[in-house]
Amino acid sequence: MTQYDEWANTELPTEPTTPSNPEEQPSDEPVIIGEWDLTEATEYVAYHAVDNEDFLSSDNTIQVRFLNVSKRTLQRAYKGYLIPIEASYLFACVLNANFNDTTVMAQRGVAGFSVDGISFTFKDWAKKELDDLITDDIRDLITEANPSIDSNNGRIKWVTL
Repeated sequence: MTQYDEWANTELPTEPTTPSNPEEQPSDEPVIIGEWDLTEATEYVAYHAVDNEDFLSSDNTIQVRFLNVSKRTLQRAYKGYLIPIEASYLFACVLNANFNDTTVMAQRGVAGFSVDGISFTFKDWAKKELDDLITDDIRDLITEANPSIDSNNGRIKWVTL
């Protein structure tokens, strides 16, 4: 059967074509972008992170962005420590939850906003540095991966008396 385009002058293929999207891969192959295996990351997050909805619903670009920031922040906070990849996965979830569409405004200093009668009000304490978002679970993973280093979970904080 011959099909024609809207001007009836070019023959169109009749058999179904497969999409040529480079990001679309067979479901049995892992999705690897840069140094991150996103298939492994999403599987780990799905079963080990409590607040994983924002990370799992993000597209690949956003997931890689949060994984990169997660790794960089943990390496800066724990200089000289081995950072397990699982810690990066969990911290990426924490960052994604704290920088989603709504709470990113609090991180930027917005006190409140309203959309169609629905109001959001943020407290002054909602704005935090990235290092402050590292949870105890993530600290424990890093401590367990570095048993030879004894330094109170690797965090040094200034205290003013």
